[in-house]
Amino acid sequence: MPIDTTTQSAPLRIDAWVDVACPWCYVGKKRLETAIASSGHSDDIHLVLHTFELDPGAPKVPVSNPQYVARHMGVTVEKAVELEQRMSGLAAAEGLGFTVERIHASSFDALRLVHLAAEYDAACAFFSTVQNALFAGRADTYSREFLLQSAVSAGIPEPEATDVLDGTRFTEEVAADRAEALQLGARGVPFTVIDQKYGVPGVISVGGYSDAIATAWAER
Repeated sequence: MPIDTTTQSAPLRIDAWVDVACPWCYVGKKRLETAIASSGHSDDIHLVLHTFELDPGAPKVPVSNPQYVARHMGVTVEKAVELEQRMSGLAAAEGLGFTVERIHASSFDALRLVHLAAEYDAACAFFSTVQNALFAGRADTYSREFLLQSAVSAGIPEPEATDVLDGTRFTEEVAADRAEALQLGARGVPFTVIDQKYGVPGVISVGGYSDAIATAWAER
């Protein structure tokens, strides 16, 4: 990651590596956004999303999420449902919708579109639209039609989004984002770096994010 040599008047940058299919990213991103909004410096904080494909081997055709979790983690479907119900409680505490019986599939195309969306300063908007729909239980979240519609609604020109979905554009960028996170010490996501100084692995509380932001701001 390049070193920021700008002055204190420049926005404080927060880099967050996320996967649209990751429930911890769903909760963590919300907590981080809450901390940013309450920091007193929200207009001077720039949140940059990076992609991290958690499971490059995820199925292309959507499957039941409890069945996927059971196979992926080597547990029973009943245990997978129990784990998802715990996540549901965490999501609800943040005011987020959460459906245990949602679908799961490869997030690769959605992540490639995140990179395109970033070119239009719409990465957060696109990512949130897709992730909110997924965890709310929408059945076509991984479909080409839904991803295209979400991209356009975020302000991305339809021909460009179509070009990405019909080709291989941003494949290398998805791989590079993942490689960078691993190089920085990430072992999963969410993984957050505040002001290019403070690494935050996993999910912490809103207060934890707030404290990290305040510390970084005070040291600028």
